[in-house]
Amino acid sequence: MAKRVKFPLNMGKKDGTNEDIMVRDIKSLHDNYNADKVTEYFINGKLLTWLEDRYYDEEAEQVRKLSEMPDKQKASEKLPEVFEVEVNREVNVEAIEIHNEKLKKLREITSDDEILKNADFVAFSQEDLSNLLYDKAGVIYLCGEYFCVPLSVKNVKYIGVNNPTVEITCDDNTDIDFETNGIVFEHCEFSEKTKDSLNINSIFRSFFSNTENKDEEITTNQSADQLNSYEVGKAVGGVIGGTIGAALGISLEKAGWRDWLGNGKRS
Repeated sequence: MAKRVKFPLNMGKKDGTNEDIMVRDIKSLHDNYNADKVTEYFINGKLLTWLEDRYYDEEAEQVRKLSEMPDKQKASEKLPEVFEVEVNREVNVEAIEIHNEKLKKLREITSDDEILKNADFVAFSQEDLSNLLYDKAGVIYLCGEYFCVPLSVKNVKYIGVNNPTVEITCDDNTDIDFETNGIVFEHCEFSEKTKDSLNINSIFRSFFSNTENKDEEITTNQSADQLNSYEVGKAVGGVIGGTIGAALGISLEKAGWRDWLGNGKRS
């Protein structure tokens, strides 16, 4: 029979270092007791296995009885008594259960250690995303098919886990400018609506940038002509046609043919 490998329990980082505290006996567990970690191992069953593997029968029996309690919050509050330690704060069992559930889902999709390490910052639904944005998360992992991402929440990096589709939500007249808003996307696809908006913005930014470089004055009528030309081009040939239409509108305007676009008369 193959020898069973006994795993240690990770109690987290040593203060001021990146070194993990790995406990292999009950004295080490007592000396390095981490309430959050021990509760996590209690909930996922690793604590009981760890105790049984090392023949800590008395502690294993106490933990087994606690695991049978329907109220896991109350059960977790009794854990320190098993190991004769004092804990002066309450552990959030619900948050640990959510964390474990997220880890379970993620492991079915990816083995990326960086993503697994940041399971608490993974959004599986729009509601998850809203909660993370409310908590002001700076980096959010998107794991799902479709997400609506608000342009109004600045300085956030979004990383796709399974190449999700993203639609940017903002007012119709708002310029979608990720750089100005400190928003970054990695491994995400944009919805067709967002792609169209980004293409329109790109055309106008390019147009105004070119005219500013030439020190030319742009009038409201010229901007309207450009937009109308884009819409005509888009109707004929999609976004590419719109781009050509916009460029054509600018060229005709500079040549004094603006009215030609509207009623066929040369100015």
